[in-house]
Amino acid sequence: MGGPGAAVLGFFALFTGFAVAGAWQQLNTARRHTHEESRALTEVYRAARLLPEPERPVVQQRVRDRTRQVIGGEIGGEWAQMGRGHGSAEAWVAADRIRISVDAVRSQDPSELAAKADVLRGLTDVRRRRR
Repeated sequence: MGGPGAAVLGFFALFTGFAVAGAWQQLNTARRHTHEESRALTEVYRAARLLPEPERPVVQQRVRDRTRQVIGGEIGGEWAQMGRGHGSAEAWVAADRIRISVDAVRSQDPSELAAKADVLRGLTDVRRRRR
């Protein structure tokens, strides 16, 4: 095969290579963001241990609920929905519920205020990874 056929085959091979490389890069980026989001949720849960009652158990339960919802909740979880090209409004609402619970913390204790700030920082990181 020579001439035009070889050129077409060469372009096809080059195009296929770029397509595979692009898909591989997207997969790696998605994996990295998923890992970073799960790490941020873990940090939120840990930081919430220092929140005062009654908010502490509420915040931690809402973090667990959101994690379950993303992994395997309604309709296979948000990860399954993202695989079909769209996310879950319920997962965003669940994240907002966590923030509302943290915002309810009213304390003058410096360690509890620091924990609140840490949780809010972690939630911001979760939202950034989710986007």
